[in-house]
Amino acid sequence: MPRKVIIKNRNVRRLIVNFVIFISTLVFNNSCTGPSEEYFRKVRIDNGKNIIGHYPISSDMSSKIACYKVSFDPTGRVARVDYLRTGTLAVDRYFEAASVVCTFSDSTESRVYLDEKGVAKNIGGNSYGVLYMLNEKDQRWKSINIDNNGQPTWDEEGVTQYLYALDPLGYRLSTKCLDAEGRAIVDNDGIAERKFELDANGFIIKVSYWNVDRTPTKDSEGIFHCEYVRDSMGRSLEVELYDESGVPALSTKYGYFKCMCEYSDYGNQEVWRYFGLDGNPINRIDCGSSVLKIRLSSDGSIIEDSFYNSNEELVSEPESKFAIKVWSIGLDGIEQFAKGYDTNRNLLTDNSSKTTTSFTIKVPPKKEPAWSEDDWRKSLADGEGVIYKTSTTQGALFISYLENGKCFFYGSGKESEVVVNGKTITTTNINNPLI
Repeated sequence: MPRKVIIKNRNVRRLIVNFVIFISTLVFNNSCTGPSEEYFRKVRIDNGKNIIGHYPISSDMSSKIACYKVSFDPTGRVARVDYLRTGTLAVDRYFEAASVVCTFSDSTESRVYLDEKGVAKNIGGNSYGVLYMLNEKDQRWKSINIDNNGQPTWDEEGVTQYLYALDPLGYRLSTKCLDAEGRAIVDNDGIAERKFELDANGFIIKVSYWNVDRTPTKDSEGIFHCEYVRDSMGRSLEVELYDESGVPALSTKYGYFKCMCEYSDYGNQEVWRYFGLDGNPINRIDCGSSVLKIRLSSDGSIIEDSFYNSNEELVSEPESKFAIKVWSIGLDGIEQFAKGYDTNRNLLTDNSSKTTTSFTIKVPPKKEPAWSEDDWRKSLADGEGVIYKTSTTQGALFISYLENGKCFFYGSGKESEVVVNGKTITTTNINNPLI
């Protein structure tokens, strides 16, 4: 059985109790009466965990396009963020929620995430909100993930608490992963601490990865540190990858050393160009192209992606054979594959008329910091954990979600096809790995 998460610090326990009272009243008091509000095409969280709006628009435009409504409390702090699609609340891709509600005390800030109906929303792992500890300058020096009952829990990285070292302006110089008792742990990527170097604007221009014992370690791409060039909004213009000796290195997952990024005026289109150690264009391992072009919605959902060689000629993705993929956005804010085209822009696959299923993945009881695949299999075998059941056009389907990103589906045992979060899945046998 999973270990109960217990916070021993009395002051933190008192803060958690207040958070429970707050989250339990959200569904009944789902409004903001602050003195002012503004609208933006994009909203992002910066290195100091501040909520920042980009590309302001008028209130008249807010009912015509997708945008964010940001409300402020009397002191000018962000009290609430709502994502609107033509004036209607909707779950966005960036926050994984329709609304973010911020509440402050003398020493804390709580952020709770809501769906379009005003109900507390899971944002990854078992987390429904975050409680930030504030120093005397109102800077966030620690965060605790909170579940739907207001209790400490783990996020999608398997971490309950994060401890931040700050510069004088409140920007993070490092982030350490902690369990509920404050002990150092590694996250699901095997990293205990991330150390940052910043530019004059507080943007991260170098990140390195460290073990609990403060020795260097590598991320899931086999990289020890990354170096960035950023624009005035903090977006990455260039990123280069290095090993622990400072030697340029190739990503073991994607096969490139350097990526250069271009953005449209409103940030709704991105172009990524990949280069090898010799400075020449190189094809990414997964998509077989050296240039990737992406069209995005205001919340960061992918609308279309297309693949090119260094001469800007369309090429096919090796696995899917698509050169262009078009996506629709489901009710849960998740992209769902709609259409695929070849290099001549001929339509190959059209799923736009198919019934799609938006799964809410329920996380089984879990050890900290993360379950292994064997743990998940055992959980499924002995009945512990939550397995999600849904109905599709093909009948009943059961799903469990693995920490490594794989999904296991099982049902009648007959071959069937469903569309899950934009991926066409063929199910054949019980516990057959599909993704």
